Amino acid sequence: ARTGPAFDEVLRTARAGAPAALTTLWHRYAPGVAAFARSRGAAEPDEVASDSFLAVFTHLPDFAGGEPQFRALLY
Repeated sequence: ARTGPAFDEVLRTARAGAPAALTTLWHRYAPGVAAFARSRGAAEPDEVASDSFLAVFTHLPDFAGGEPQFRALLY
């Protein structure tokens, strides 16, 4: 089971630019994004994950949806 604040709370504070919330999102989802990139043959899966998060974080204020939509956006 996941520990820590609920996704909606993390998303709300991340939209406000709270570094701790952005870090929480990174720690929760980056390993999965990197693993997915690795499974698809990416030479630098951690870089793919970083690029994905950079794009998502840049557009976070415009994001609409819940955790499933956030995960879909990352992948």
